[in-house]
Amino acid sequence: MTKLEEVDRDETCLLGVAGDVVMMLIHGLLDIEGVEKCLGEVESAKLEVCLLISFNIDVRQESKDLWQNDRWTVSTSSSRKVTATQLHLSTGSHPSRLDLHTPYPNVSVLDLDQVMVLSSLPSLLPADKRSIVGIIGNSHSGILAAMNLWTIATSSDVGDTTSNENKSNKKENKRDLKIINFQRREILFAEYREDGIVWDNSGLKGRTAEWARQHMSNDKSKTENGETESEDGIIKQIRFDQSPKSEEDIYNHYLPQLTHLIYAVGYHRNPLPPITINSIIVKDEELEFDMHSSGFHYQNERVKGLYGTGIAFPEETEDPEGHVEAAVGFGKFVKFAERVKGEWGRVEA
Repeated sequence: MTKLEEVDRDETCLLGVAGDVVMMLIHGLLDIEGVEKCLGEVESAKLEVCLLISFNIDVRQESKDLWQNDRWTVSTSSSRKVTATQLHLSTGSHPSRLDLHTPYPNVSVLDLDQVMVLSSLPSLLPADKRSIVGIIGNSHSGILAAMNLWTIATSSDVGDTTSNENKSNKKENKRDLKIINFQRREILFAEYREDGIVWDNSGLKGRTAEWARQHMSNDKSKTENGETESEDGIIKQIRFDQSPKSEEDIYNHYLPQLTHLIYAVGYHRNPLPPITINSIIVKDEELEFDMHSSGFHYQNERVKGLYGTGIAFPEETEDPEGHVEAAVGFGKFVKFAERVKGEWGRVEA
C-alpha cells in the first residue's frame, strides 16, 4: 500500500506495482465469505439446457410453469466439478510468434514476456561476446523491449541489487549489444486532449514514450533509405514503407546477421478448454466474442451465461480521431467489466 500511495496518479506506473495491486485484490477476494478457490486446469465446460417444467400445485389452481436456469458444468484436473449459471473466461494471451527465423538456425528467439522484465534480461544474453538483437514491431511491447536492451547496453545498474553479492556483481549485467528494429509504420505516441486520448491503446505513454522520443524519434538520428541510426550507434531502425527494398529483401539481408530475434507483433488468445453447447463440441473459432457486451455468440445466437474478460477478450473502443482499437490494459479491463456487470446480473431466459 505504501508503494501504491507514492505513485503519481497523473503518470503511468511500473507493471510491478500494478501486479502487486492485482495480488492484493486476489487475496482480498478469497477472504470474502462465499468465495471458494478451486486450483487446477479446466478440462471441459458444458452448457446444459434445462427444460420447462409444468406442474399443478392444486387441482383447483391453474397450471404453473417453472423455468430453471441453464447450467454450466466445469470439470477440472483436480477431479472437481463446478456447476454455475455463468462462466467467465479470463484465459489470457501469449505473444504471437512468426516463423521468419526458421531458415537461420543460429538465430535464437527470445520470449517477449521475458524481455520485458529488465531485472532478468541480462541472463538471456551472453556476457562474453557481442549480441545483435532484432525486434520485429514498434508498438508498446516492441519499444519497451528496445528500451530494456538499450539499458543493459549502456548501464550495469540493473537486476536485483538487494544483496551485497548482487551489488558487487552489477558489472556482469552489462551487455555488448546492437539493436535492429524492423518497422512497418512510424512510432505512435498517445496524444492527450480535452476530448480524450488519441491512440490511447497503441500509442506510447509514460517512461517508454519519453525514452522513445529521446532515442528513437529525435532529430539527431541519421536517416537514409528508410534506415535510421541512433546517435550512440546502438539502435538501427528500418522502416519498410520508406525503404527502396522489399520487406523480403530486407529480412534476407539482416536476419542472417542476428544472434537473437524478438517478435513484438501482438498477442494471441490462449486456447480455450473444450466447450460443449447443447451436446455439440464448439471450436474456438466458432465462438464469436462481442467486444461491446462481453458475451459470446454461436451460430448467430447468444450463448447463455458465457462471458469473456481480460486481455483475451477486451472491449472495442474508438478514440477522438475515429481510430478503432482494442482497449488493452489492466485498468481498461476493469473499466469494461464495470460497464457490463449489469448485464451479468440479469437472469437470462
